[in-house]
Amino acid sequence: MKFLVYPKIGDEAMKPALFSQSLRFSVVIICLMAMIIIVGNATASSTVVTRCETTAPWITGGGALTANLGEAQEGTNCMEFVSSGSGFMSYNTYYDWSGAHYAIFYAKTDNITNPTVTFYLADNSGGDTLAWNFTVPNNWTTIAIDLSTTPWVQSGSEATFDDTNARMGFLGIGFTESFYVDYIIMTTEYDDQSPITNKTLTGPIWTICEGASSTLLSENFIGSFPPTGWTTDNFDQSNTAHAGGEAPEARLDRYSRSGSIDYLMTPIFDTSGTTSLTLQFRDYKDVYYSGSTGPRNFYVKVYDGSTWVDVTPWTNPLGDQGAAFHTVDLSSYTSTQTQIRFEYGSTWSYLNNWYIDNVTLCGNVNDVLSVTSDTQICFHSIDNITGAANLYIEVMWDSDGDGVVDTLINDTVIRDNGPDDLLDTVAGEIRYCMNLTEECFHEVRYYSIDHFGNIEEEHLEIDMVDNTSPITIKEYGSPFYVGAIVNWSVADAGDVNHYITSNTLIYLNTTDYPVSCASGVNRTEYKVHRWNGSAFVLVQGWTVYTDPFNFSSIGDTHECLHRIKVRSFDNLGHNESEWSQYVMVDNTPPESGKVIGTPQGINDSYVTTSTPIWLNASNDNGVRRCQVDSYLYYEVWWDSDGDGVVDVVVENGTVVDNDGNDTNLTRGGILF
Repeated sequence: MKFLVYPKIGDEAMKPALFSQSLRFSVVIICLMAMIIIVGNATASSTVVTRCETTAPWITGGGALTANLGEAQEGTNCMEFVSSGSGFMSYNTYYDWSGAHYAIFYAKTDNITNPTVTFYLADNSGGDTLAWNFTVPNNWTTIAIDLSTTPWVQSGSEATFDDTNARMGFLGIGFTESFYVDYIIMTTEYDDQSPITNKTLTGPIWTICEGASSTLLSENFIGSFPPTGWTTDNFDQSNTAHAGGEAPEARLDRYSRSGSIDYLMTPIFDTSGTTSLTLQFRDYKDVYYSGSTGPRNFYVKVYDGSTWVDVTPWTNPLGDQGAAFHTVDLSSYTSTQTQIRFEYGSTWSYLNNWYIDNVTLCGNVNDVLSVTSDTQICFHSIDNITGAANLYIEVMWDSDGDGVVDTLINDTVIRDNGPDDLLDTVAGEIRYCMNLTEECFHEVRYYSIDHFGNIEEEHLEIDMVDNTSPITIKEYGSPFYVGAIVNWSVADAGDVNHYITSNTLIYLNTTDYPVSCASGVNRTEYKVHRWNGSAFVLVQGWTVYTDPFNFSSIGDTHECLHRIKVRSFDNLGHNESEWSQYVMVDNTPPESGKVIGTPQGINDSYVTTSTPIWLNASNDNGVRRCQVDSYLYYEVWWDSDGDGVVDVVVENGTVVDNDGNDTNLTRGGILF
């Protein structure tokens, strides 16, 4: 007889300290007698015998059996048996145990002496019963009965035992304290592999390759389709944004192509010198088509230089799935001929649409993800043999913005088929989803444990939550003047007092917030209109801002009132509310002159010290309503030594339109 004992990690007090230190399980192996081999299948698999949710179809003797809610280790209930001194409990359903090497279950007793209980298999033909003893601890423990070891014969004969049609149960419960059992499975082989937890983010998300040189591929499907170097069968381009990026995107619209394989395939890349390789993409699966609602098979494959390897980051078959962002580690598949292939291989003839966008292949990917509080983060733990038992998640947050996490906001243990497991009807798989509500720096740590006690290596993800839109500030170059206020209520522009020329550069400076954890500015856009006297006329439609611009550069030299509209977007899709700035354009210089009074000589060349001289300036040659404020500068020079050359400034000054020295109170004219 051989059995393996693992501590059961079901209670918070028993949680492995993997988030703070490495943990190793010790395995207790007890071997007695010679081995007899029960022939097993070549492929590892497991079967859930019972989840112990109800007392049916259990049959008992010498005691009472109840379903216990509080002690459940998987699902809702476990079985609690209270013996009167020598009881048994038998699960009255027959299975084919011929391929099973292990019977695995949770067990516990309130008896503190660690008593012995017998696990048995009884066939349905001759009544032959084979049995294996095991010790029951007084805390929940995973018990693994090695069925390949020699049993003791409880009744009948081992030689005639029919393992293709047998039921299991427990004998020799010779103590009166409670005996508990939960989640009984049979497996084809020993499970020494850790479970795997896949993470999927749905909603806004942003990450980048580490440096431009590590970006091997970045395809947004803008331009001709398929893109250069890509090949496809039945994918096309759609001017939509269902996958969560921006239009356009790649699309598979499958109609009556039974038996075919539809694919979209990247160019070939040499990744042999890359130490890490990461694929990222967005997609959206719309399965429904005219009543055909069955799940489909969607694949992601990588060519490793010799064969196509399935690296699909979801479990097929799959039904409808909203916009999602996927990250796939391809570090194990680098080669001189790396290719990525998106493939639809279902036998269903009809598929509404499969959308794909933002395909990125990174030699080194930034470990920091930018998300929003609307981004759903989902974890899916699986184990191919014994099934995932528990998923552990810990989230720490930097509450004071100093760059160090200091506040625990999520410390969750999700038990297989427990209340938080979204796959509560699927044994051995765990799914849990969450959102991060606090802005800025989070550390998300997670790992899972299977029912055999194997522990997955801890994952660490850095998530920056950005819920704030960017802000754009406009600046004018030179010439620029803040002058007289002109009321433009006729154009719904209010009071305007900014003046520029058609050659004045306009700067749009955008910052994304919060500064310490922003996803970054994606783009800033502007649009320009001019007032034609009765309505605004479009000069330039929405244009992505790349460099400072002026109105002349966009083909506009009209004077007077202009409207500039601005909006910005960050990399998570937050958009700054569109806002407008009004400015008046004045390209026309003023004209100045003088008038000499009397007495005066020929051609105004001779005057006396009593002769009045008027200086004037006019700015009426442009559009009068939009003329900038004018000023008149003057100097009076004197030839002090009589040599015919003026050499001394005896008076100078500046007269501003409508100031105290201007005797012409009409705007745009100066008389001094």
